[in-house]
Amino acid sequence: MALYKMAREQLANSLQELVDEELKKFKSKLTYVKLKKRINNIPKGKIIDADSEDLAEILVQHYGSDYAVKVVLKVLKKIDQRSLAEILHHEIKGESIQM
Repeated sequence: MALYKMAREQLANSLQELVDEELKKFKSKLTYVKLKKRINNIPKGKIIDADSEDLAEILVQHYGSDYAVKVVLKVLKKIDQRSLAEILHHEIKGESIQM
């Protein structure tokens, strides 16, 4: 449960860094990003009105903590948010990064 909560909080913090247009772009890419076999994308209707907190919760519920982080990192990179992806990656690994 602690890992679930930690992942959800870190994902929410990262997603809150996106401005409205970027969050919209993130949600759009999220609905069709290529995933592992037998893992389905989250339906667009489930995330369209979600804010950052809700979206983080949906991601962790749908994919599980570990895979949700991988999916978010992948989508952030696809929407040219590489620095945010790098920060999230370091936070998940328990490292501090200075900006």
